Amino acid sequence: MKDKKKTQILIQIKKEKILDSILVPTDLSPLSLVALEYANSIAETYDSKVFLVYVCENIPSVKKQKKNPQIIESFREFKKKVREELKKIAIEKLHLADEVEIVILQGNPYKEIIKFTVENNIGLIVVASHGKTGFSHLLMGSVAEKIVRYSPVPVLTVKPSEVSSSFLTREDVEKELHLKFKPDDYFEF
Repeated sequence: MKDKKKTQILIQIKKEKILDSILVPTDLSPLSLVALEYANSIAETYDSKVFLVYVCENIPSVKKQKKNPQIIESFREFKKKVREELKKIAIEKLHLADEVEIVILQGNPYKEIIKFTVENNIGLIVVASHGKTGFSHLLMGSVAEKIVRYSPVPVLTVKPSEVSSSFLTREDVEKELHLKFKPDDYFEF
């Protein structure tokens, strides 16, 4: 019997990294920066790139910009200061400063964050929940809650220790719904 030559086909299987990139939105408040500790740890573990994102909400309208060119310049200065602050935060808080990209977006914060996430194939969003209490907070929601609700990727919410002991109380609900009345609040007919 003749020896049959076997043909070997080698296929390189590409291992896809689940957490290739992590997005960390911040409003530059100390509470929002708590998420950086978690993002840094995850990025080190999975060798992920970190996107540190700030969204400018109150953008001057085109009409205002045309009428007053100083607005454009002051807005540029504001964005420059934000970028410098984000770079400083990245150096101080994130050990992987080489793997951090600073991004400044404009518009509605949660919508822009979700849009950026989709367009850049982000694998995880790490966001701090400011932990506000009160019934109006539950009704209106926060940026973090909207990100969780609408994100197509997993979201890790981090609650800062300063607010982790804050709970929604009966007084919060009664106050927000105006259920507690003083004797002076009633009218006599």
